[in-house]
Order: sequence, then structure tokens, then C-alpha cells
Amino acid sequence: MGYPLGFLRSEVFEDRSSPNHPHTQGKIERFHQTLKLHLAQKPRTTSVAMLQKQLNYFRGRCNNDRPHKARNGNIPAFAYLKTPKASPQDSSNFDGIRHRIDKVDLTGKVSLRRAGRMHHPGVGRAHIGISVILLTTKTYASVINPATEEHLS
Repeated sequence: MGYPLGFLRSEVFEDRSSPNHPHTQGKIERFHQTLKLHLAQKPRTTSVAMLQKQLNYFRGRCNNDRPHKARNGNIPAFAYLKTPKASPQDSSNFDGIRHRIDKVDLTGKVSLRRAGRMHHPGVGRAHIGISVILLTTKTYASVINPATEEHLS
């Protein structure tokens, strides 16, 4: 299995570890050092499940028990819980997207009901008889040709 184009090219990694910015790589190396020291103090594992158990313990200890110097002695989980999380924008006027497949009639139009009213958007006589996808919301309707993905109306 191959990698995506550019995956191994150096410019992909330039913003992650550029010259004269050792702190970028250093914090990851420091984390690995802490993890290796933790694992070295534990009994050698004989299975992946046993290793996973040790890693889960380490993660819990780092995030929930160990005070962090850069966070005024607070645990990382405290900072995570206090950080505002991204959420979808106001969706109070969104009642979902409906879709259906229909055919363009002999006049070059399709019929659809949206917000309790019948609509007959024209898509053109050049499209007579083709199947189209109708996407509707409370405030918007769209007619798409699924073969070409062209927005018709």
C-alpha cells in the first residue's frame, strides 16, 4: 500500500520541525523519554493487551494525576475541561435535509413540495427525461444531475 503523494517529501514536514526551532521536536522527544522511563520501570510485557494496559495507566497518570509545571500545578485534564470546545453554529432553524429522485418532465421542470407549497423549478428542456436529485431544506431547494454532479436549479 502506497503513501499519498508528497507524504515523504521534506516540505510536508517543514512547518513541524524547522531549523532553529528545536522546541517543536524537543517536546515530543521529552514525552517519549518520559514514556520509555515509565515502561522501563514496569514488568516486560508478553502481549499487546498487557502493553496496552500499561499505556492506558500512563495516559491516565499523565492527564489526571500528575501536576503540570507549565499549568501552575494543575493537571492537564483540568486545562482540557476548562477550554471551550468547538460546536456547530446555531441550528435552530435547521429541520434537516430531505432528498428524493425525480425525472425532468416534458416542459423541462420538476415538481417539489417545500415548506408546504408546490414549486416547479425549471431545469431546461435539454434535460427532459433525465433523473435528478432534489435536495430541500426549510428555506432552500436544489436540483442536481447525479451523472455530471451539475447544479441545474
